[in-house]
Amino acid sequence: MNFSLTSILAVLSHALPPFLPLILSLVAALLTVQLIARLRGYRTGSHHCRPAGAAALLAGITSLWWVPMLSSSRLEFVTTATDWAALITVALGIVLASWLFLHPLSYLIRRPRHSRSVS
Repeated sequence: MNFSLTSILAVLSHALPPFLPLILSLVAALLTVQLIARLRGYRTGSHHCRPAGAAALLAGITSLWWVPMLSSSRLEFVTTATDWAALITVALGIVLASWLFLHPLSYLIRRPRHSRSVS
């Protein structure tokens, strides 16, 4: 198989536009949650939330099933090593993006509330 950069870009230029609004809205949501959490004191290493990690892992595992459906395909059509590598790479990207969204969101939901003293 001979893959050139121009052939890959040609395929992406036809495959990407239908999903561009979805991608842009997810990136905007991710950046918004990250920005708000960081302004309120969130730091990646200082906050631990196992449910966020478990939910991100679950999203990645289930993406092996729903990503082919999203592209009007089926899992049976994923036959070559290149197809599997692409699908696994997408699943790992979904795990990372889900964790980057859910971890600071869990901080915003569960962060300690400072009690106000009534004077």
